[in-house]
Amino acid sequence: AKVLALSSGAQAEHALKLYDFDLAFVDCDIGDLPGPTILAWATSREKKHVLVLLTDRLSSDWAAVADKVGAYEVMLKPVNDSHVEHIIQA
Repeated sequence: AKVLALSSGAQAEHALKLYDFDLAFVDCDIGDLPGPTILAWATSREKKHVLVLLTDRLSSDWAAVADKVGAYEVMLKPVNDSHVEHIIQA
């Protein structure tokens, strides 16, 4: 398994073009691009991914965005390690 930790939307866009991901945890506050934009890029790819949206504030807006782009789940930060393990193994 390969793990990439990216700190910008530009890096995420580049990685989505280069790699086929099985699972992506996408932060709503990644910096230069909103997380939902990155989720939309990921869902527009031919290969489908399991996508998890990370946020420090749960709201119906984020839930609606996650639903619209087909995210598996919205997780509140800081994340619980056992919950992340559960998602990875699912």
